[in-house]
Formats: sequence, structure tokens, C-alpha cells
Amino acid sequence: MSNTGEYAAAAASASPPPPQPHSATSGGTAVASRPAAGGAPAGAAGAAAVTQGDATQDPDRPAVYLGARDVPSGLARWQALLTTGVIVWALLTAALLGNSWDKTRSGAANTAQVTRIHAIESSLFQADAIATNAFLVGGLESVEQRQNYDAALEEVSRLITESARAQPADTAALVALNHEVLRYAEQMQQARANNRQGLPVGAQYLREASQQLRSDILPILVNLIDANTDRAAGSLSGHWTMLVALPGVGLIVVLLWFHQQLAHLFRRRINVGLAAAIGLLLVATVAAVAVTASVASDANALKRGEFATASDVASARTAANDAKSNESLRLIARGSGAKYEETWVAKDAEVVDLVEDRAKLADLWEEYRAGHAEIVAADEGGAWDKAVQLAVDREPGSVTADFVEFDNEAQAQIGMANKAVVGTLNAGTIRTAIMVVAIVIAAGLALAALSWGVTLRRKEFA
Repeated sequence: MSNTGEYAAAAASASPPPPQPHSATSGGTAVASRPAAGGAPAGAAGAAAVTQGDATQDPDRPAVYLGARDVPSGLARWQALLTTGVIVWALLTAALLGNSWDKTRSGAANTAQVTRIHAIESSLFQADAIATNAFLVGGLESVEQRQNYDAALEEVSRLITESARAQPADTAALVALNHEVLRYAEQMQQARANNRQGLPVGAQYLREASQQLRSDILPILVNLIDANTDRAAGSLSGHWTMLVALPGVGLIVVLLWFHQQLAHLFRRRINVGLAAAIGLLLVATVAAVAVTASVASDANALKRGEFATASDVASARTAANDAKSNESLRLIARGSGAKYEETWVAKDAEVVDLVEDRAKLADLWEEYRAGHAEIVAADEGGAWDKAVQLAVDREPGSVTADFVEFDNEAQAQIGMANKAVVGTLNAGTIRTAIMVVAIVIAAGLALAALSWGVTLRRKEFA
């Protein structure tokens, strides 16, 4: 037999080659190596290409690839995407908390401005009440009344300066107010100087000054109070509690879904890193919502409580001093003071309405009202001197002493209410500032946990 024949026989009698071993792709899919065309086995380059794994070969896990050709690249892309998501969450949540911080801070500032304007109004009418009451006694007024009058006007000047520094938007109105206050003080000074000399013209200066207070100064004060009250109310109402929850909830849903995808791919029920990141984001989001809700709740409670108390009692104090001033103007006008009594009745109604839910102030005002009724009865009964004596007497239990007690109590309640408002709002700014810092820390920890969890799976795959 020839060599050719021997070779052919040997080839025919040889057993078929054993099946090639299966190669695992980097995606975990078993793919059998097949012979190359012409019956030759696949080369090393062909086997390497198969083991790279293609997303199109695994319809059960397309989401993990995120457009990549293999799982490690897909995981890297998901890590970058989720990292961006955590950063965006932190920025949005911090911005929403920053809004609450700004609203709370501006609420405290605007509330303080309302308080200052109310105090200017009350102090002006207090000065007017003191001056008109002193007019009932000819000659030099008492040292106490003179000191109280000067102190009231000095307080007005100080508060105007402070208000202009605190709220630039009020500057123009406060400049106009200061001009009118100076004009009022000049007229009142002329009235007091003439009264000390016993000149009747002093009463005319007094009436002109009091009229200017009500016609020129009071409208400016009312506009300032309304503007700052609106600012304060807007600041106390501008908290977005539900919006704070949305970025966190959205990101947590995405992370939970991605965690489930990894569990399916790697046959691991829990990825500790991802679970830690989800837990951190959940706790931080709940805390941010809780802080914003508490700040908003405090603001709403203040609007109905201490802020309303400060505003109502300040208005009551102004109306009370206006009434006291008209009481004196009635007696100064002697038989032609009916119009002043009508104004007193109107101011009395204001005070009664504003303090009806505040027992102590209501009782003090009732004591003063009873004394005023005695003054009116004496004046209408022809006992003008007795009426004047009742009005100027400052001994304990007198009409003026009862009024001063009401005024002091009103001032004390205003101070306590304002202190509570500012204290609560300042505490809210501290809570929101701390929460912003906590959000930044939580974001950093969540990023570290996320990176660790995804990197661990990439290493496992490699």
C-alpha cells in the first residue's frame, strides 16, 4: 500500500474529535466554540471575541449594560449616572431647605420691623396723650410728665433710625415720617411753651399738633405697618414641605430598581453598599421633610398666636393712647368738646375688640373706662374743675393711673410676644442650617457607599 493510501485509511479509521469545552462570556453566558470554516477549530482571536460578551446575546439583562457591550462597562456607567443623581438630590434638597432658611430669617426680620413701626405709632400717641393731659393744668407740667414726654419722642427718633437701617425698602417713607415727626414736635413745643406761660394760644398749637399727628403722620405709619405685615405674612407662609420630599423619593426609587437588577444579575439578594446608600438617602429625606414641616408649622402657629398677639395688642395700645389724648382734648375744649368724645368712643370700641380675648388687658381697660365715665359725667354735669382733677390725678386708683397700668401691661405683652416670635424663628433658621449640613454629609456618605457597592460587583465579575 502506498503512503497515500495508508494516510487515507488512517484518517478514515480515526475517531471523531471530542467536543470543544464551552467558554463563558464576561456576561456569564455559555457559548460553544465552533470550528472555523473548512472544519478547522476557531483561532485564539475568535475565542477572545466570543468571551467579550454582547448585550444583544442576553435579553434577560439589558438594563444593566446601559448601552455598553459588557457588564463592567455598564456598571461603570450606572455608577456615574447614580453619582450624578445623588449630587443633584443634594443640591435640590439643600436649595429647598435654603428657601425655608431664608423665609424664616426674613420672617424674623420683617416681624421685628412691624414691631418697630407699631412702637413708633404707640410712642407718638403716648407722647400726645401725655402732652394733652399736662395741658389741663396751666403752667409748668410735672417733672414726671415732662420726662415721659421727652422719653417717648426720643424713642420715636431711635426707632425711625433703626427701622431705616433694618429695611431699606422703607427708607423713603421713614424719611417722610421723620420730617413730619419733627414738625409735630416743633408745634407741640410751641404749645407747651405757651401753656407754661399761661397763654391761651397754646391750646391752638396743641390742637394743630394733634391734628397733624392724625392727618399727616398716621397715614404714613399705617402704610408702613401694612407693607411690613404683608412681608412678614409672606415670609411665614413660603415653606415648600412636599417639594422637599420629591428629589429624595425619586432617587430612592431608582436605586431600589437598580439594586433589584444587580440582585438578578449576580444572584445576590442584598448589595450592602447600595442598601446603605438607600438607607442614608431615606433617613436624610425624612429628616429634611420633618425639619421643613416643623418650621412651617411653627410659622403658622406664630401667625395665629404670638404674631397676632403682638400686632393686636400694639394696635390696641395705639388706640388707647389716642382715646386718652381725646379725653384731654375734650376737657381743653370745655363746652365744645363733643367731637373729641365721639372719637374717644370710636377708639374705645377698637380697644375693646382687640383685647376681648386677653383677660388682664380687658379688665384693666374696663377700670379705665369706668373712670372715664366719671370724667364725662362731671363735665356734662357742669363740674368741669372736678372733671379736670379726675383726669390729671395720677395717684393709685385714679383714672390716669388705671390707664398707665393698662399701657404698661400692653407694652409688656407686646415685648413677650415679639420675643417669642423672634426666638422661634431664629431657632428655625438654626434647624434648617444644620439640616443643610446634614444633607451634604449624607450625600458624601451615600456616594461612598454607592461606589463601594458597585465596585464590589465589578470585582466579583472580574
